[in-house]
Amino acid sequence: MLRGVVGALIGRGELPCFVPQNVVEFWNVCTRPLAKNGFGLTPTQTNLRIESMEKNFRFLPDSDVVHEIWHKLVVDHAVRGAQVHDARLVAAMMSHGVRRLLTFNGKDFRRYGIEVVEPQQVGG
Repeated sequence: MLRGVVGALIGRGELPCFVPQNVVEFWNVCTRPLAKNGFGLTPTQTNLRIESMEKNFRFLPDSDVVHEIWHKLVVDHAVRGAQVHDARLVAAMMSHGVRRLLTFNGKDFRRYGIEVVEPQQVGG
């Protein structure tokens, strides 16, 4: 499903982006066993997918600005627990001028005032 959605967005002229955190989280879920809510892929299989991402998507590097924005977001929105990772993605977006986020968890991101796009809104 997600490949079709990304393909549809690219077909509309969108340029998908990723940040280092996306790669780390992607590696985690891809290599985690199926029994633990992962995809059960090998590191080699996962690396091939990451290389495709690096080839086809725009890389947005980390910076001091990402940290500064993240710090302000977590304080201003009283972010707790694992949601600090979502705030960091938003901070990276803001530091690079990215306005839209494709996610399955829109409710976790709306508080930041960004445009949230969920796969079912796109089709594909």
